[in-house]
Amino acid sequence: MTVTVENYKIEARVAQRLQQGADGVDLWIQLKGVARPAGEVRAAIHRLQTSDERWDVQPTTGGAYVWLLDCVDWAERTRELASELSSIGHAGSISVPAIDPWFDPACEMPFPIATLAHQLERPLAAGPFNDWGVPEPRWGVPESVTERLMSFAANWVLTPPGTVAHVGGLARVPVVTDDAPDIIRPLLVRPLSGLRLASTRRDGEMRRSVGFQAFAETSWVDLDKESGPVAIAQKMAKLLIHFASEAEYGAVHIAFPGTDESSETSGLWRQNRHLWSSFVPDAFGIQLLTGQHLARAHDLSGWRVDKVADDRWIVTDPDLEAWFSSPVPLPVRRREFPHPDLRQRARADFGALIITDEFARANPLTPTPS
Repeated sequence: MTVTVENYKIEARVAQRLQQGADGVDLWIQLKGVARPAGEVRAAIHRLQTSDERWDVQPTTGGAYVWLLDCVDWAERTRELASELSSIGHAGSISVPAIDPWFDPACEMPFPIATLAHQLERPLAAGPFNDWGVPEPRWGVPESVTERLMSFAANWVLTPPGTVAHVGGLARVPVVTDDAPDIIRPLLVRPLSGLRLASTRRDGEMRRSVGFQAFAETSWVDLDKESGPVAIAQKMAKLLIHFASEAEYGAVHIAFPGTDESSETSGLWRQNRHLWSSFVPDAFGIQLLTGQHLARAHDLSGWRVDKVADDRWIVTDPDLEAWFSSPVPLPVRRREFPHPDLRQRARADFGALIITDEFARANPLTPTPS
């Protein structure tokens, strides 16, 4: 019984990771007859009496995804690990994940995406704060809600047939539906920049993705090229409804997936997370609002307002074509789509509901005494 090392594949991956400025290399360890070999791999690493901190082993299916920190001596380390696994009767291989190391989630065409602000378990004012009085970034969603969110996201991302999924950015962990929650959950306690669960087609192009940001924010992308943008926007609206009872705010808007998904909700809005249940960043064709939101609106008589949960409403412009139909890159980048006149009329309808510098200054985040 022997575990072999596919040196030529690992050597090529090491060279690629070095070009990317990465601090390690991703490995894929398969053991015959073991569907999820993470436990066996961790035990073998521990028996080697090497630095366990150099090995990040994930509980993936079909093999164990392993990140070897500092790959300068990768050949020696993988040879020792293969020998240890072989000595206790395992057969298999140490290679690299069958995943493109140069994956780029950026999409050059604008698509409707959904942005959701889930409810925080602990108010932002409760801290913790850094030395400058700014809230420390945290995921902050109750565990029970996180569990449901993870399960739904994993199933949603892998629903399109013929797709495979991964978690991460540069270092992408291959996952199946059952793996994804276990892989994502511990990552939510780390800085969330770039944390994404994504599925790709067999040609390597991204199909669906869910991005996770600090302070309970998610973004949902469906690059369904067989559906029109209005149909995609309507599907995104169903996501807002699905999470309505556990969300403080949601919107469907045009963005460039994988690049500037937060561009429509940046700046002043992003700096005032404590106001998201009372103010909106701008006027959009589809938004999920609370009663506090609606109380600030100027005139929504021209909008469709549907109650979808307790104290939650979906507010939709009857003319979704004007907001989502056939967007092309340049007008979107210039903020000329949707048409400025349409946006201006919508802003007038929402009125004091849209956050401004004046509102933000009048409603600062005040830490709660501990």
